Amino acid sequence: MAIVLIVAASIWLGFVVAGHFQAIKRQEARVARQNHQNYLNELRLARVEGFALDTSSFNTPAPPAGDDAGLIYNQIFVELMTHPLSKEERAVLWIATGRRLPSPSDVTRTRVVLAERKDLLRRIHQATARSQCDFHIQWGSPHPYADFAQPDWKMDDLARLISAEALILAEDGKFDDAIRDQVSVFRIADHARAARGVSSCSSNLYINARALRGLQLILRIGADHPDAVTSILKNIPAKRPEPSLARAMRDQTTIDLMHLEQLRQQILYGRPNQLVKTEFYDWTPLRKFSHNSLQWNSYVDANLTAFLQRRREEAAVADETYANARPRLQASSVRFQKYSDPNYLLIKDIDFDITSNIRNRPQVQALIVTTQTAAKLLLWKHVRGTFPAQLSAMGSSPIDPYNAKPLHYRREGTGFVVYSVGEVGTFDGGSPTVKSKHWAPMFRYPTPPYDLAAEDTRSKS
Repeated sequence: MAIVLIVAASIWLGFVVAGHFQAIKRQEARVARQNHQNYLNELRLARVEGFALDTSSFNTPAPPAGDDAGLIYNQIFVELMTHPLSKEERAVLWIATGRRLPSPSDVTRTRVVLAERKDLLRRIHQATARSQCDFHIQWGSPHPYADFAQPDWKMDDLARLISAEALILAEDGKFDDAIRDQVSVFRIADHARAARGVSSCSSNLYINARALRGLQLILRIGADHPDAVTSILKNIPAKRPEPSLARAMRDQTTIDLMHLEQLRQQILYGRPNQLVKTEFYDWTPLRKFSHNSLQWNSYVDANLTAFLQRRREEAAVADETYANARPRLQASSVRFQKYSDPNYLLIKDIDFDITSNIRNRPQVQALIVTTQTAAKLLLWKHVRGTFPAQLSAMGSSPIDPYNAKPLHYRREGTGFVVYSVGEVGTFDGGSPTVKSKHWAPMFRYPTPPYDLAAEDTRSKS
């Protein structure tokens, strides 16, 4: 009798355990269906809002070969993979293209680097001579960038090389050639946008700013040469086209979605060993899903739903002013604190902050306005022997793009400073004797000591 009871109890316990597991599976299935439906809803909303969600739609007819700078850039990228810029070369270029005037020894080192990279420089000039750019990225394929990394990541190196060459030309008194070189950096900025995505948009803004800072360096060197100042004034664009950050975000979302869906397939097709820890990501915790496709798909769908929700919210304000976008971005950031939850590992590491892109967008126009105004002031002094008391004496007062108010200007001894209030709105131009901890687009004449190398004996008056 006891044996019968034990057997009966075992059978009953088995049914209970089986029922429990079945209940868990049914719950998992319900959650998976809901997560998948939520994901499909987000995809539908994203499409309505202009998200392509398919990188193959990025493929467009290539420009004529003779007008396509991308063909040359791709050769340059291959060359930089086999002969990358060394740490020492980068350091030299960084100094030569910074905000301060390089010292004579810096100039000497820059000449050496440029001489060693003359073939690369020649190719860059060939690329900037072409008006259109197609990097021939194989959108829609598993590995769209083929044999090289995302193109816009390398464009700043090319801009630095050209800016360094322009600096040397200016040091040699060849101002027309220097200005022509530096203006060609704007073309590199335009070409960088062809890569699509947020990083290409960031590169465009960054390289445009580099082109203008380079023109400011040439203006410092040639301040006492009216012809050089006039040439700079003629070659500064009145306005640079601003790339749409919203469009860049929609493109970036499509690119990231492609990569995440590829990751989904790695588990589904039994390749969990590809989920390893790399320099940037640690995918090893995802291996726990390798034997349960239902859980894995549910996990991915939940991640992609949150991913699309946040990207849609951010893209909606990406082209607004920083003042208007800031509160909505902060609210979005609070709502998506779950990005730090282990259950959202997939999207945690591809998250990025677009706030800096929105905040820095006025910088290019502010650099244009301050450089133009500085050139006009230098020409004014050349004709009249002194700087004006107010900018309005030269005509209508230029506008600071950060606050839509008149640009700030004051005379300082025999010189002047013209400046923007910057992104915070409180920059006061600093001092000609003490370097400010903060920076905003500005131009100070004569060049202050802290913007000259210690060994530099040049003086401006």
